[in-house]
Amino acid sequence: IDAEIGALSSSAYDITIEVTVSQPQASAGQGDTDFTQALSIKLGRSFTEIGSELTNRQGNTVGTFDYTVNLKPNTLFDEAVLKPPAPVISSTTIGPGDTLFLRLVDNMDMSFSYQFKSDKPARQRAVTAEIYATIEIPSKWSKTMTLVPAFQESGDFTVIFPLDLKQITQIANTIQQETGISSAPYNLVISANVSTTAETDYGTIKDGLTYTIGTTLSEAVLNWGELRQSKPGSITKTETVENEQRFLWLPPASAKTFFPIAAGLFGVLFIGAIVMYFLSRAGRTTSIDHRAQQAARKYKDLIVEVNDLPDVKQGEAVVRLDSLDDLAKAAEGLFKPVLHKAEGQKHTYCVLDTAIRYEYHRG
Repeated sequence: IDAEIGALSSSAYDITIEVTVSQPQASAGQGDTDFTQALSIKLGRSFTEIGSELTNRQGNTVGTFDYTVNLKPNTLFDEAVLKPPAPVISSTTIGPGDTLFLRLVDNMDMSFSYQFKSDKPARQRAVTAEIYATIEIPSKWSKTMTLVPAFQESGDFTVIFPLDLKQITQIANTIQQETGISSAPYNLVISANVSTTAETDYGTIKDGLTYTIGTTLSEAVLNWGELRQSKPGSITKTETVENEQRFLWLPPASAKTFFPIAAGLFGVLFIGAIVMYFLSRAGRTTSIDHRAQQAARKYKDLIVEVNDLPDVKQGEAVVRLDSLDDLAKAAEGLFKPVLHKAEGQKHTYCVLDTAIRYEYHRG
């Protein structure tokens, strides 16, 4: 270029390497964003000077330049390869239970990482998440602010977001002044709602979880609780297996021998059964209704009377229990009601969970 324009050759030239990254779908759900970073290099006749600003941060996005220089054999350098000096970072780890003074905090970044583990293959995973902050004085007032709007992922993820403690403190102080409650300390709770669906050989996983960490903002200090949380889960598969063709629990050959004997006994038993049926029917009806009334009184806080029970959904596992006591224990453990439907002398008790249906039949 110097030759073409007739200029004297310069002793050094300035070179700028610029990177622009378009993010049409930001993971934090903030819409289209562009990240731009530049690196300056001075190119002389006998030297090259590379700029020191290798790292650039824009909001939640960080870009870092790196380089490697392969040297010819020389006397000046002992190394064959030159790389930029490692940045000197002075940091102190603040763990759960440690105290951080708010007046010393300039800005604060947080991150939330989510992992889903299964001992069986899980396919077609879809994860929806959102993160929000809540400031509150329990039983007095509460204010919720969105930190990361709802977004979707197809697997494990990590999202980084800023936490503006100054803004949160200002909002809390304003609320306290407006409500007249200015002496009570208030809580700051960071919550992440995560909903996961996945397909397995044992059915569909549908799980919604809320992970929270909290601190009481009092005397201008920040003290987080436990940062790691997990929740186990399970799914049950029910299969119907057809048995070998049998007659009265006997193979066909044995049934042919047994049938004449059984026919004679059946006639006698049939007559006796008719007599016993009419004698015990009234007592049996009273007994079944009486036991249903006893169950309603015993589990009055759990049992809900319904006219119809929901139909069994596709992929829903049905678990039949041997007693109403076992069903009541399952309902208490799942924090679910026991649905009761009476059809004549048939009583059906049912507890519905996400993909499992627990049932007990009487009558």
